[in-house]
Amino acid sequence: MAYSYLIKVKTRAAVANIGQLVLSAPKHAYFRTREHTITAFWDYLLFLELCYKVLEKDQRAHLHDHILRPKYNALHELYYSDRFVSEGDFAERLLRLLGCVCKIHSCLNARLLSNIHG
Repeated sequence: MAYSYLIKVKTRAAVANIGQLVLSAPKHAYFRTREHTITAFWDYLLFLELCYKVLEKDQRAHLHDHILRPKYNALHELYYSDRFVSEGDFAERLLRLLGCVCKIHSCLNARLLSNIHG
């Protein structure tokens, strides 16, 4: 569980820093960030799905296991405090996350263009 928490923290930090990286990078470096952005996106999405499955499979087991209970509760709290978590299947969560990324990307592109031309 500690390893998965570390992955979530690092992935969240990577996603949060992408905007600053894009804005502070020279124009030619912007295109190299695409690969990192895509990798961070899929890492984040797959981590959310992994957490969802662990919470789903251990929903009853954690009630009877005093060792598992605190770890399950910590993961539950982290998972449901995430702003991209929503009800529905994988496709619906993917679409919601993609929508948020597209919205952020549009805002960053507008700021980047204004910094270049302004």
